[in-house]
This record gives sequence, structure tokens and C-alpha cells, in this order.
Amino acid sequence: MKRGFIRFIFSLLICSFPVFNMVRWITMALKSSKSFPELKAEYLSIYPEFLQNAFLLTVINILLLVIGGVLFYQLQVSAKLGRASRICMIICILLIAWQIFSLM
Repeated sequence: MKRGFIRFIFSLLICSFPVFNMVRWITMALKSSKSFPELKAEYLSIYPEFLQNAFLLTVINILLLVIGGVLFYQLQVSAKLGRASRICMIICILLIAWQIFSLM
């Protein structure tokens, strides 16, 4: 049980980076009256220079969500963490779909 709980927390930490990125983008977009290219440049300026690429950030988000979703999937068999793992896995799937949609 203790090992499963540690894996659950680790999965949450992995998924927190993409969620944080998405929340940051949404809050910046809602608070700003700038044009999309200006807002995008401002958003990307937050990251180090080697990460200032929207496509790269989206791919990183997708990979982290896939890893987190797989870990949540593996934790579904746990008696105490099964329901929470299923819910988190579904959230990961929805966020992956959102990220893939944003690539188009």
C-alpha cells in the first residue's frame, strides 16, 4: 500500500507540470488584452531559452500526461487508490486530447 501511495503521489507530481502550464496560459489569456502573437511571446518568455518553443512545450506536456496516465492506469487495481486513480487517469486522457487539439 505504501508503495502504491508513493507512485500515486509521483504520478500527481508528473501531471502537475502540464496542468500548471495550462492554467498559466489560461490566466494570462484571460487577464491580457494583447494580440495572440504578443501573448504567446510573453508566455514563452517565462521559460528558459531552450524551452521557448510552443510545439516543444506541448509535446513535453503530452509526454508527461501519458506517463502519468499510464501510472494511474497501473494503480487502478489498488483497493484504496483505485477510484482516485481512475478519475486522475480520465483527467489525463482529457488533457492529452486538449493538448493534441492545440497542436492542430
